[in-house]
Amino acid sequence: MNKHDWIIILFSMLIATATANAQDTVYIANSGSNVTITYKGSVKSVPRSLISASKTVSPILPTQVAIFNGASQVDSWTFSYYRFKVNQTAITNVDSFVPAINNLNTAMIKSFKLLRDIQVVSALPSNPDPTVTYLVGNQSSINITGLNGNNDQMYNIEVVSLNPNTNDSQIMRFNNISTNVYDIRRATFGDSYSGTGINAQSSMTFNISTGTNSLEQTSIIVHASTGKNRTMMAHAMRGGTNGITISNQYMTTGIWRDNSSNITSIQFGYASISNGYGVGTRIRVFSLQQ
Repeated sequence: MNKHDWIIILFSMLIATATANAQDTVYIANSGSNVTITYKGSVKSVPRSLISASKTVSPILPTQVAIFNGASQVDSWTFSYYRFKVNQTAITNVDSFVPAINNLNTAMIKSFKLLRDIQVVSALPSNPDPTVTYLVGNQSSINITGLNGNNDQMYNIEVVSLNPNTNDSQIMRFNNISTNVYDIRRATFGDSYSGTGINAQSSMTFNISTGTNSLEQTSIIVHASTGKNRTMMAHAMRGGTNGITISNQYMTTGIWRDNSSNITSIQFGYASISNGYGVGTRIRVFSLQQ
């Protein structure tokens, strides 16, 4: 380990144990996606990504941070030579390091985790990524299953689509329900502005492809918990034929008129055409990190 480089002080398989004087040593251990920090009997568990350390030149204090892997010591850093950061705030000694950890309100730290990564390909790769679902050949629809909206609370969906067919509306549905329970409002921003609203639809339109081999990108946010009608908001780029121009921007808001059914799947497709999701299409679904 090169102490002169920026380092993340926790990585897989690190286990801390007691060394030196318990009054001046901070003990750190992995605990799943969190870090457990013990100092003078005080214990705090925080996300490991919030803590880092960098080499400093001027001495500060000789308090040690001891890192162990099993029974073998991997390294021992001192505040004499390192300046630590907690949530990007510089900490100069152990007396400020530990309070900074304890003052972290981890309930306020939210991020998204990847649930599904779906790619449309011409053939399966020789070394497939185990986290990716590959669909071979053009697809008329793409179905994201195994969701739990009440647990996930919010979905951040990124859609990059390549349509080898002709222009058509891209649509989405929840739980494959196609009865007239979707309200949408949409606006197009380009050479001119147009807006429209339609109620009681069989699906939500979130983008419109504009020609053969057009390339579109859409970012979609879905508030997924039951207890209220579910809302959707999408911001899209509409590409031109052969993906060499940008037609315009597209904004959509929508409501699913169901406040009780848990979201277990989301379907993506086209309103009228088949095989609209061509090779190069990718859909990634993220949920709120708990």
